[in-house]
Amino acid sequence: MIYIIGFICFLLLMLLFSRLIQQSKKPSGFPGKRMMKLWNRAYLPMFVWAIRHLDRIFYPVILDVGVGNGRSTILLKETFPQSTITGIDISDTAIAQAKHIEMTNLNFERRGVRETGFSDESFDLITAFQTHFH
Repeated sequence: MIYIIGFICFLLLMLLFSRLIQQSKKPSGFPGKRMMKLWNRAYLPMFVWAIRHLDRIFYPVILDVGVGNGRSTILLKETFPQSTITGIDISDTAIAQAKHIEMTNLNFERRGVRETGFSDESFDLITAFQTHFH
């Protein structure tokens, strides 16, 4: 009997883990919103560190890939206030949250990174922070 309970617990944990992985790849609904808030706490300090290493030249047009709820894109816009920035993400939930950010020359679109639809050389700078594991 104890083996059956253990096996059931194992299956439930695997299902939960699988669901968390899916939320990480493409957040949706309430769990996705919570996941994005967690990412902000974990990854924004790394983002700040990374953008400090960018040359402080003028990048007229910037693409930010995998924006989540847009918090990192805000920091990018604050660093390069004169730039026009487009943030993309594959998650409808993420883009819906990001679109609540109202800043001049800051746009969010639901697009995948494999087929963005943008022409070559459309951007002067492309950023993608903490997207490699997705």
